[in-house]
Amino acid sequence: MSDLIAKLNKALKPKGTSGPQGTFRHENEAEILDAAKKLLAKSHFGRELLTYADTKKLEMHVLRNKKDFGYLPENSAIYISCPAGQSMPPARAVIHLAGAIRKAYQEVDGSIPTPSVQVGRERFSRQLVEKSTDSSLYQTIVVYELVQNTGLLEILDEFDRMGYRSLYEAYALKQAEPEGKKEE
Repeated sequence: MSDLIAKLNKALKPKGTSGPQGTFRHENEAEILDAAKKLLAKSHFGRELLTYADTKKLEMHVLRNKKDFGYLPENSAIYISCPAGQSMPPARAVIHLAGAIRKAYQEVDGSIPTPSVQVGRERFSRQLVEKSTDSSLYQTIVVYELVQNTGLLEILDEFDRMGYRSLYEAYALKQAEPEGKKEE
């Protein structure tokens, strides 16, 4: 486990500010994605997300900017980001990758598509919150499974730094309840 973290740490250390061929892509994109996917695969839901991305032939990129993660439907591409000249905590790359793949799922399968502003402000806002809640839930599940399966507390610490500790605790509490008391 520590070799994956070490590899991800190495890949996420900045080596300059220019990406491949002057693009917005991070100079360590391949290494970041390789290590993040290997760690994500240690979670049941993470494997499902990776299988989905592979089945749909979604491109994956690491961009040099300050935005966290997302999906570009025009390119069938998901992205995570790391500011140029800065490093990203390795656990954050895994968390963001899970969220980005889930956002792609929402759009590609139409389960929670991006709303049009033409639906009205209230409905538009409600749908955006639903999209965000859904991707946050998947990130929480992946973090929970990685902590349970690998004992990797670094990912929980990073989730806490991102401001999501309460989501993790609520999910963990729900998982600890007897089967009959759990809600769907």
